[in-house]
Amino acid sequence: MANCTQFACRSPEMTGSFGYNTLICTDHFQCQGQFYEEIIETQSTVTVTVIDTNDNNPEFQNVPYSAQIPEGTAVGNTVFSGIRILDSDIGIHAEVELTCFVDPTDSQTVEACEYFNLTTQQLGQGSYSGAVILKKPLDYEFRKGFTMTIQAKDNYKQIGGAPSLMTTVNVLLEIEDQQDTPPLFMETPITIFVIENLPVGTPVATVTAKDGDEGSPRPIKIVNKDPNQLFKVGDAVKKAENSWVSQVLINNPIDREVLQARYQFDIQAIEIELNGTETNQRTDTTITVNIQDLDDNQPEFEFSSYTVNVTEMGSQTSGASTLPGLTMKVTDPDDASFAGFNITITNAFPFKNNFLVSPDNGVGSALISLTIVNPSLLDYEVVDNRIQTVTVVAMDKNNATRSSITVVTINILDANDNYPEFSQAGYFFSAREDLAVGQPIGSVTGTDRDSGLNAALRYSLSGTGADVFNVNATTGSITLAKPLDFEVTPRYELLYIAVDQGASPRQKSVPLSIQIINYNDFGPVFNPPTYTTSIRETDLSLLIPVTVQATDKESLNNITYRIIAGNTPPPAAFILGLNSGVLSVTRTINYNETPNNQGFFVLTVEATDADQPPQKTNTTITVSIIDENNHDPIFAPTVYSGSISEIAPRDTPITTVSATDADFGSNGNIKYYIWSGGQDNFAINADNGAITVSGRKNLDYDNIKLYNVTIHARDEGGPPGQGQHQFGVSIGAIVDTVTATDPDSTSSLVYSILRSSIVARDSNGAVINSVFPFDYRDAFTINNITGLITTALKLSRDAAATIDFNVQAQDINAQEPSPQTATADVLITILADASVDPYFAPPWTVSNPNYNFRISEETNVQTMLTTLIATDPAITENVQNFEEVPGSDIGDYFSVDRTTGQIRIKKRLDYESLNNKFLELGVIAIGTQAQATASVTIQVTDINDNAPQFLASEYSFSVDEDRVYPTQVGNIYASDMDSGSYASVQYSLTGQGAGDFLMFTSSKQEGLVFIRQGTKLDHETTPVYNLQVVATDNYQADSTAEVKQTNTAELTITVRDVNDNTPVFSGNYSFFTVESYEVGRVIGMVTATDGDRGLFGEILYTLEAMDEPDDLQRFSVHPDNGAFSSKASLEGLSRRSPIHFKITAQDQGSPPRIGVTYVEVNITSGQLDDGLPYWTRPSPDTILQIQEGQDNGTVIYTCKATAVTNGASIDYSFVSSSDPAIASLFSINRQTCEIKLEKVPDREFREIYDLIIVAEDTLNSTLRSSRKLTIRLTDVDDESPSFKNCPDRQYADPPPEPATVVEQSPPGTLVFTAKACDKDSNPLFNAFRYKFDVNPPNFTHCYRNPSLYFHVDELSGQVTTYNNTIDRERNWPKIIDHFILCIKAEPYYNGRRKRQIENVNWNYVNTDQYLYLRVTVLDINDQAPYFNNTDTNTTAVLKFPTQDDVIHLQAEDRDSDLYNKIRFTVTSTIFPSLGRNLPIDGAFSVNPETGMIRVGMPAYIAFTDGHFLLNVKAEDQLDSTKMQSTQIKIFVANEASQVRLVGRTNDLSDPSATATDLFKELSARGGNSFHIQRTKIQYHTTLSGNSSENYIYHTTLSVSTQQRTKYHTQQRTKIQYHTTLSGETVHAQTDICFVVIKNDRVLDSQQGTAEISSSPYTDILSQFKVGDAGPCDPPTRKSTYDAYWWILVAFAICMFIIVLVLIILVAIFYRNYRQYMDTRKQYLIQD
Repeated sequence: MANCTQFACRSPEMTGSFGYNTLICTDHFQCQGQFYEEIIETQSTVTVTVIDTNDNNPEFQNVPYSAQIPEGTAVGNTVFSGIRILDSDIGIHAEVELTCFVDPTDSQTVEACEYFNLTTQQLGQGSYSGAVILKKPLDYEFRKGFTMTIQAKDNYKQIGGAPSLMTTVNVLLEIEDQQDTPPLFMETPITIFVIENLPVGTPVATVTAKDGDEGSPRPIKIVNKDPNQLFKVGDAVKKAENSWVSQVLINNPIDREVLQARYQFDIQAIEIELNGTETNQRTDTTITVNIQDLDDNQPEFEFSSYTVNVTEMGSQTSGASTLPGLTMKVTDPDDASFAGFNITITNAFPFKNNFLVSPDNGVGSALISLTIVNPSLLDYEVVDNRIQTVTVVAMDKNNATRSSITVVTINILDANDNYPEFSQAGYFFSAREDLAVGQPIGSVTGTDRDSGLNAALRYSLSGTGADVFNVNATTGSITLAKPLDFEVTPRYELLYIAVDQGASPRQKSVPLSIQIINYNDFGPVFNPPTYTTSIRETDLSLLIPVTVQATDKESLNNITYRIIAGNTPPPAAFILGLNSGVLSVTRTINYNETPNNQGFFVLTVEATDADQPPQKTNTTITVSIIDENNHDPIFAPTVYSGSISEIAPRDTPITTVSATDADFGSNGNIKYYIWSGGQDNFAINADNGAITVSGRKNLDYDNIKLYNVTIHARDEGGPPGQGQHQFGVSIGAIVDTVTATDPDSTSSLVYSILRSSIVARDSNGAVINSVFPFDYRDAFTINNITGLITTALKLSRDAAATIDFNVQAQDINAQEPSPQTATADVLITILADASVDPYFAPPWTVSNPNYNFRISEETNVQTMLTTLIATDPAITENVQNFEEVPGSDIGDYFSVDRTTGQIRIKKRLDYESLNNKFLELGVIAIGTQAQATASVTIQVTDINDNAPQFLASEYSFSVDEDRVYPTQVGNIYASDMDSGSYASVQYSLTGQGAGDFLMFTSSKQEGLVFIRQGTKLDHETTPVYNLQVVATDNYQADSTAEVKQTNTAELTITVRDVNDNTPVFSGNYSFFTVESYEVGRVIGMVTATDGDRGLFGEILYTLEAMDEPDDLQRFSVHPDNGAFSSKASLEGLSRRSPIHFKITAQDQGSPPRIGVTYVEVNITSGQLDDGLPYWTRPSPDTILQIQEGQDNGTVIYTCKATAVTNGASIDYSFVSSSDPAIASLFSINRQTCEIKLEKVPDREFREIYDLIIVAEDTLNSTLRSSRKLTIRLTDVDDESPSFKNCPDRQYADPPPEPATVVEQSPPGTLVFTAKACDKDSNPLFNAFRYKFDVNPPNFTHCYRNPSLYFHVDELSGQVTTYNNTIDRERNWPKIIDHFILCIKAEPYYNGRRKRQIENVNWNYVNTDQYLYLRVTVLDINDQAPYFNNTDTNTTAVLKFPTQDDVIHLQAEDRDSDLYNKIRFTVTSTIFPSLGRNLPIDGAFSVNPETGMIRVGMPAYIAFTDGHFLLNVKAEDQLDSTKMQSTQIKIFVANEASQVRLVGRTNDLSDPSATATDLFKELSARGGNSFHIQRTKIQYHTTLSGNSSENYIYHTTLSVSTQQRTKYHTQQRTKIQYHTTLSGETVHAQTDICFVVIKNDRVLDSQQGTAEISSSPYTDILSQFKVGDAGPCDPPTRKSTYDAYWWILVAFAICMFIIVLVLIILVAIFYRNYRQYMDTRKQYLIQD
């Protein structure tokens, strides 16, 4: 069956559920497109299992279900068990779960499942039983039955994914009542109203009761339980099912005044059995009887008179106040409806209107107090006011005749209510600095309006320096206690204090200034005490600048300076600034000028102060003169010579040379060297100049007979100076010395060379006649005394091989005959030098070709180090070609002069920065035939050019004040970049107090600061030392000439306080008070002082009772300020007076120190309140601070008052106020006095609320007292910064806020100052900052990148220009004419905020936090005009112009209208012709305002087919420097060159617009070399040639491919219909005429037609529906005058040529005539 597909079998249907069946299958095969079928029969046994599905719901059996449940059934009992369930399925589908079904929308099912539960038991497969179990106790009276819904659910475990089926059933559960509830009174509580004195037996009320068990109620019996038997209760009568009623009757007379208007008694309801037996089921209730009164009593004062002693309140008190110690009680025993009364004042002395009664009315009973309208009138200091009386009347409201009177007598007691007073606002005294201790300075006294101790004043001083003076506490006399020092304290600013001796002392202070008059007892003090510096000989600037500075505690900076000794010889080189102290140099100073050549000057400087008598102090400035090598060694004027044999041994002496040097030290130490000429045959002692034969000698008489040796004397300066001298050394006989003899004893011979006898010959023996370039006559010279012949020129055998001359000896003393002479012939042969290698001057040798030099760092650049001299033996001349060995000068520090060999310093030499202090340099001397090399080693030496450097500019240490020597305070380190002793550092201290410390320098060069031995630190006297640390290098140098460098650093040593002072009281205290004073009143102040500062000086006061421990419950002392006050009522304490306390003052040290004082409190009795509720809290004048923003419902305070009446409680309330804010914000609980917030408080709306709380006695409403509680809202950070409604700034409404900025303003220019406000008061909460925000809510117009141009200061809100300069025209053509800046004010600290952002109904959305600023950019004239097209504009004009306008130039000035006015000017007009540019002025003109180019000639015939170049300038009318130029190319075209395009008239509804677009496309297609200039649009022409012309103006455009609009042309054209060649006018067509310009020339009409008709343009012509290109004006009819016209033109041309020839001939004749005349004149002159 390859390649076959077997299909699935088909089988017959199965018959039956279970059993056997024969199955028939047919196999199908498909092979290669053929279908085969094959039937196969087989028989087999098949077992089919039918699997159950969950298709049966659980079914409840024996329904319906119900049960009766006794009320008292215990929880957990089964109350119903008859539930049966059957499920016909099997397996998991028959597993059933019973649950109590809850329908959330049905409360019955919810409650049933709360009270009952279910249990389930399986009886078999699919068979279950269920029972109901009680979960909660039952109460028939609460619920009489339940309907419980039970749900049965199979397959509840959801196994196998099969669904669950469920069924529900209801179970009715009824509750059976039991006797378990006592009887109930109906309509409780029971209140009845009774008029007093009703007859006995009068019924006044009925009461009803019933059994609480309604299922089986019992009869009720009601009994009376009134202990006073004022009322009785009748028998109970059944009125309805389970309802029994009894009457309440008067049993005894009722008297309201006895019963006080209200009476209560109890009654009882009792359940009885049917047989009349009382059960235990009983219930009591209370009947409240309100007794109504009759009006039969008048108001009465408790006393007919009152006397009260009141401490004066004085002028310091403001506002109304209650008279303390007085409570008048008024009573009216009637009921409130009849007990009302008014209280009035009928008389008062001496102030009738100074008292008010409070309250001014009452009902039943009232406690009356007097309110003082003006407390200041209760002033003890006014004698007439010390006793005051007030008459008060109580009058019945219902009957004015019922009244009573009382008189109040007020005795005013003195109080300490006046502050001491001084007659002046301040006092000033002066004292001489030398005033003796104990001497008086002045006296100050004050007054006090009080009396007794309250007026007794004691005086003292306070402030810095108060201990310097004594004050007599009683008389106020001020004397000196300590010596004065003007330099320490020139003036004392103190407080002069007067304190009275009252119980609560009052004090007053005034400023007291004591000026110390200076006595000049101090002279100037130099710091440092001496100065050192140095200077080079050739400099005019000191190496270390010196400014002498002295300080004078008295003269401050008014000090003058002068040099009094030690200056240089005249003219003085040193000068000192008179006031500045700056030392300067007026001239260079030679080392030789120093005294005794010691190398330094010691200048004595005098400082003089300006006081009288003037004080003077001297210091010294040591100025070291650094000797510079400015003198060269000089040889003595002696002729040195010598002669030795060629076999002379080594060290044979020849001669000794000597030189001197005016310098000193190493600069004057001379070393001698053989520089040249010795050829290593001679040696010289470098120290003494002795010349000997060297060990390397090679003397050969045959080679060299005479050595001219050059000696150099070189000092050891840097760079070294040198001098030179020559001497001659002869080898063998002295060949070059001529000696003559004369027998005369008096002879004196003088030698000379006879110049005329000198003959020179070359190496071939030929006589040399030429003296150029070698003058052999000057080659030798002779010593006229010794006859020694020496060379005067450098000899060269090539120049002369032999020189022969005669030497004459003459006796200059000869007398007769005279002269006496003798001659000798001298022949000198010049030999060639054997060596040609150049050689350097000593100490360089071939074997040791080195030079060594030393030079100090910081030697000036370009200073010459040395001059290398090398000799070229080939030419016997010095080498003049030197080069530096490449790469030898690492660091490139030196330069070598190519010609002279001078080595100079090329760059700065810094010893500290050099890794290698030995610098090397190779120098090549290049001779004519060879070269030599010298190695130069330069050692850079250190100088003291670096001052010590501290690690920090400031040091701060701290030390406890109890530390002593040798405590180390701290370490200080300074380093010095120099080396050796220059880097060694020593430390010292300067400044006030420096003597209290000392410094050591450790081995590690650290400065160790120690407390000096004997120093006692005191934080209270000197808490801080401000010193300077001086670091000095090279301190071990002995010579004052050596440089020392110093540097200073600030040192602050803080002396830490230790607790070394004990708090001290001034003494014991005695206080007085009255027991009726309000709680919390300050009775007195205790004060202790502690000499320590800071925490150690902070004092805490504590109180200890000396008499009874409970006294601490009544009195307290403030822990911080020592205020002694009451903290509970003092009632009754006068009987125990005085009361004693101990007060301790403890500082905060560790361990603390404690001071003690004792207080005696004297308490006097006052008339106390009687009957009014008294307040525990708040205390008087309590201010409660709460945070704003708390949630409503928050309890902020709980007050407390206590009723005096037995059994009474307090009813709290607020006093009715006209201020609605209080009532809306606060509420008070009438029972607990809890004060709650009713809404969220806002401090910014209102900060302070005064709540008047009333406490009312619940048994007597007339007993009321009040207390004020001030609520102060404290700030929280709940306000956002806002730009709205700020008190000092209002912004535009609606926004934006305008501002301006001038373009090109420099960075930092102020643009605007934004100012927001935050209503929070706390600085932490109202701090905010400003910033730019580019995305404020609901607003999208903010400038997106404000930081490009602007900056807003986050603290000040100042908006300034920033990095980039604002250019209004930067983004042209878009003008930056304004910015919208969005500024946000945001808090520094994010707290909660109660306001959200508010939208403003404006195009720009604003919020409180945002300021929208429109910054208008103001223009300046900063833009130059520019042409829209800067390329050359191309246009054309006809040779006979038909219109004046040629082209309209458009230039723009990007400035605003104020500055953009442009002036056009034609600067030049050029006509190119035959390679020349011909200026044709006036050919065209330009309108200076509009830029319109106009023709300047009537015709341009002579310029036809050419073009003009116009240069046009556009300049700013206000600033001609701002300009731009452009060029215009104007072609002159013949009319016949015009090309025409024809279009249908109907298609050209707007010919001008069509032409504009057409030419734009054609020019763009043609490229830069192709232009089209339209000339006219024709509408029609008559056959006669007469034009019927209508002119229109239109705008055309010429466009190139690489520019946008080139120019605009305003052109007038003719309108005419199309005319054919035959002259026929076609009205349906229109001609568009133009010229074509290509490759810088105007094409004729045929060329133009061909060009426009070519393929690049055909699609454009089709697009615009034009075509039929051809000449613009085709011939229509020949004119008879045309032939004559051309004849006239030809004639004119001939005449022009004839005239031109005549002019040329005349010019030629004239020239020939002039030449003839000139020749004639010359001929006449010669004759």
